[in-house]
Amino acid sequence: MVTEAEGLQIVLSPVQMAGILHNASISEGEVLSNRLWGGVGLAGGMLQMLVAGGMCAAPDPTMLTKAACVVVGGHAADVVHSSFNQIITGKSSNTTTAQAVAATAEM
Repeated sequence: MVTEAEGLQIVLSPVQMAGILHNASISEGEVLSNRLWGGVGLAGGMLQMLVAGGMCAAPDPTMLTKAACVVVGGHAADVVHSSFNQIITGKSSNTTTAQAVAATAEM
């Protein structure tokens, strides 16, 4: 049986909690925009996966398309993961590839 306690309950989304913890203001429009762009990124990542699948299936005597298939497929998985996180959290998210390039550029 569930017992109910009297008192005040505060319900926050993960984005609101992050805003409170970082002492920042996050508008509903920003969250919606980030989630919308995350959806666009997710569609782009899925399209990249489709292209990678086509490259894997294409006949090629030099195996160059197979190597490109692995690279494009890996990047597509990275884009899908990053975009899915952006849709869930509502915060802008960079791919692991972009983070690695930025870290290399700072060296």
